[in-house]
Amino acid sequence: MDVRIVVETTFEDGETQRRNIGRLCRAPDNLEPECLGLRIVEAKNLLGRLQEAILQSQIDEALAASRICDDCGKRCGVHDDRGRTLDTLYGRFRVKAPRLRQCACKSDAVAAKVALLLPFNALFPDRATPELLRLQAELGSRHSF
Repeated sequence: MDVRIVVETTFEDGETQRRNIGRLCRAPDNLEPECLGLRIVEAKNLLGRLQEAILQSQIDEALAASRICDDCGKRCGVHDDRGRTLDTLYGRFRVKAPRLRQCACKSDAVAAKVALLLPFNALFPDRATPELLRLQAELGSRHSF
């Protein structure tokens, strides 16, 4: 048996993107209890890949929207395209989140420069998802020091 797991993302503009998440191969003659279904290592690996694919698609869509200048409607250029680290409940992931150049129409507004150059920081100021931060706070409050 050969199982392929693919995530298909459809964005608001109608574009569809497919990402291969994983592949499981099981021999038909090896029907032992420990070979049935998913093993915990395989499940963790697939869940991590699924989280990474969903995260990157969501961040790409949010950053595409933030590249459009509110005042003049032009696309802002990319300053650099280095990756950023984001902590989630399912692990630490490296995502592509470019910093953007300031639009020429806002050359004197310092506040707009910070907001446009770092759109990823506006989404995740603590470089962690709110769900992870809430769980950490809840678990931390249950333990005495």
